[in-house]
Amino acid sequence: MKVLSISIAAYNVESTLKECLDPFLKSTVLDELDIMIVDDGSGDHTTAIAQEYQELYPDTFRLIKKKNGGWGSTVNSGIKEARGVYFKQLDGDDYFSHENLDDFILYLKNTNADLIHSPFTTFSDKNGAILRTLSSGWDIPWRKDILISEIPLFCPAMHTVTVKLDILKKNHVTITEKCFYTDVEFVLKVMGFCKTFSYYELPIYYYRLARNGQSMSIE
Repeated sequence: MKVLSISIAAYNVESTLKECLDPFLKSTVLDELDIMIVDDGSGDHTTAIAQEYQELYPDTFRLIKKKNGGWGSTVNSGIKEARGVYFKQLDGDDYFSHENLDDFILYLKNTNADLIHSPFTTFSDKNGAILRTLSSGWDIPWRKDILISEIPLFCPAMHTVTVKLDILKKNHVTITEKCFYTDVEFVLKVMGFCKTFSYYELPIYYYRLARNGQSMSIE
């Protein structure tokens, strides 16, 4: 069984998808990863790019094609199709740290926490410059299983969350489709079912800021 399933929300991301996928190729844990590229009815070359990676690395990358249903629908499809012990989401215009991914997978193999919380780093769309690293857990003991009930104000961002897939499937966690900002919905639902968490201190998720067409943009 794979250690980590990664559900990549991919809608018209032909300009960034390779930047999203290539860092995985620099890791030594490809065989531990179940990477699902969930094509949400793209009208550009997103599908073709995803197919290239699936053909080259069929044991790691999978293309899942579906009708357009919004970000939440890609998460729902990812949960349904996932095959790993843990589940994490990634947007097709962001990427994971290949420097920290190997150690992160090793840690996932040695923890039993329901939810893993890790920092995320923002970077500029204009030049790729690293901006800052954010976390709601700097004051939490590192790499130690803790009861969520012991940290009452703990409310992580979507980019920081890795959760046991079994919890998502057994509790039939689904996200509202065709709606913006459902990442908050995902976190709140997940937190309701998780009893323990662990803080992994190295950033895994790198989040792009200020891309034209981003759902988070002013427009």
